[in-house]
Amino acid sequence: MTNTYRAAATEPEQTQLSPPAPSPLSKSAPLLAAIILVALSLRPGIASLGPSLPYIIEDLNLSHTVASFVGAIPPLLMGLLAFPTPWLSRRFSLDRVLLLALLVCGLSVAARGWASDWLELVLATIGVGAGIAVAQALLGGVIKTAFPDNTSLVMGVYATTLSLGAAVSALTTQAVITQTGHWSLAIGVWSVLSLVAAVAWVSTRTRVSEPAAHQSASPRRPSGAMRAWQIAIHFAITGILFYALMAWLAPLYRELGLSPSRSASTVAVFSATFMVGNQLAGWLSRTRDRRPWLFLSSFVASIGTLALALAPLSAPFAIVSLCGVGLGGSFTLGMTLVLDNTRTTEEANQWNGFVLGVGYSLAALGPVIFGYSHDVVGNYHTALWCGAAISLFAIPLAFVLAPPQLDASET
Repeated sequence: MTNTYRAAATEPEQTQLSPPAPSPLSKSAPLLAAIILVALSLRPGIASLGPSLPYIIEDLNLSHTVASFVGAIPPLLMGLLAFPTPWLSRRFSLDRVLLLALLVCGLSVAARGWASDWLELVLATIGVGAGIAVAQALLGGVIKTAFPDNTSLVMGVYATTLSLGAAVSALTTQAVITQTGHWSLAIGVWSVLSLVAAVAWVSTRTRVSEPAAHQSASPRRPSGAMRAWQIAIHFAITGILFYALMAWLAPLYRELGLSPSRSASTVAVFSATFMVGNQLAGWLSRTRDRRPWLFLSSFVASIGTLALALAPLSAPFAIVSLCGVGLGGSFTLGMTLVLDNTRTTEEANQWNGFVLGVGYSLAALGPVIFGYSHDVVGNYHTALWCGAAISLFAIPLAFVLAPPQLDASET
């Protein structure tokens, strides 16, 4: 099936260069389905680690610091590889690069299930992180081009599906470990989703193109734009907290006395409520000014992280739900801000690569802070307070991200 799409003008006052589609979502249904399947495959390779980590630490005799690097590798690579990914897509075509990324991710997830020592575990995790990094760095530009009139809505669906994959894998992984007694099978089985996503992407035969007038415009360099840096820092704060909690929530609650199944359930609840936050932000943020929703998301996340530091056992599922909803809203809005501030697919890919590059590179610090802190002080108390402090920085930053003025004078 061939699905060719063109970007419509992003501003109401611009003259459209091609007739608008009567029903963009229905017309691009095969592409939307492929995006959903790709998104569904991009988080199990990360989320399945949290419930498995206590077993991996014990089985492979790892310190918490070494284990933290396993959790930090995916976001670090998601940051570093976001920079060259736009070039790769131009050089080798978006379709081929995305397909290769999905295959690398799937094979690496399977290989990690066979890891017998820390080195094999790390090498396989590098492949997982690389595949995820390249795939998600490309999808922002695809969404902007294919769904110019529904960018916020489709980005919300995309982010929600990411969280759905994380929630299901987190909960199911512990069940598989309980039934089989093998963490390797529980984390390796998720390779199937990446392979299914690869087949779905090939079946769309997607070609990304834009009108020549838009392509000829010189894209603004994100590294020279203050707005791009502001979005990247906001995204980094969300990422630091998200990846720290994904990696260490289950070990934290295991250490505090919860059963393995209830500890794993905290990760599932966190992922599920993160998904709720994704969808709420996508539906509620319909105006150009996203600052009220950015503030609300950041405030809710801060309340959750403060409660986690003060009294993690008082109401575990309510606390992680606050963290999930707040960070989920922040994630969707952060991704949407990139598309708000760009004109073309090329520019969107460059800004998306920059924001993901800076944001995810800093996000890799989250798991490391938690793991290293535990080895130093013997518990997670210091790390939880560090997370609470970091979350507070997002609140004033939300007010800075005013509606963009997409004109040639912006730098």
